[in-house]
Formats: sequence, structure tokens, C-alpha cells
Amino acid sequence: MRKLALLTASLTLGIAGVALAATTFRFSGKTSQKLGITLVLHGQMLDMHYAAMYSCTGGGRPSRPQPTDVVDAVLHHGSWSGSETVGHNDVVHTSGKIVGRTATGNFSETYTSRGGHICRSGKVSFTARR
Repeated sequence: MRKLALLTASLTLGIAGVALAATTFRFSGKTSQKLGITLVLHGQMLDMHYAAMYSCTGGGRPSRPQPTDVVDAVLHHGSWSGSETVGHNDVVHTSGKIVGRTATGNFSETYTSRGGHICRSGKVSFTARR
């Protein structure tokens, strides 16, 4: 009987842990460029989906809003910071924090256009709420 109670308690705690780890939260908001951003938190992993405007060097025209997905940023005590290479010529630097129901942070992105121009978003801040 004692082993059964211990097994039941272990299974209950294990299921609760899996349920907590599987919880997903979605944050939606705007960037300082007045474009949309969505953050999806899966446990301690964060995915970002946003659109940004870029200025290009060498006579390249300013871009239309371009979508970007940054996946699997790892949170540490509710904050993240790091860089990710998206594709083969696109680098995103991002940092931020989540406090309660609000995520705040910034990103900057640089890529090389098909025409060989260097295009940069500059530092873009954001706020998103769940």
C-alpha cells in the first residue's frame, strides 16, 4: 500500500511537471517602427515573429516591412539576450525580459540584399502583452 501511494504521488507530480513545462503563452504587441510582433513562450524557449523596416547602403531603397522568425531563444530568470543567424546572410541580435504579462526588449537585424546592399533595421524596441 505504501509503495502504491508513493508511486501515485510520483506520477501525479510527474504529470503536473509535464503540464507546466508544456504551457504555452503568446504575447502580441508593436515595435517602435509601429509594426507587429508576436512572442511565443514554450517553457523556457521563446520564439519571436516580427516585421521590420530596413535602410540599405549603396543606394538601396528602404525596404517594405520584411517578416523574420527567431526561434528558440532561451530564457534565464525571465530574460534573454543573444544573436542568431537566419538563413545564410541575415543576423539578428535580440534581448528582452518578461515580467508578469508583459514582454519588453529590442532587436536589430542586418542582412545582405540580393543586389549586394547591406540592410539594417537599426535598434528596434518592442512591448508585447499576453
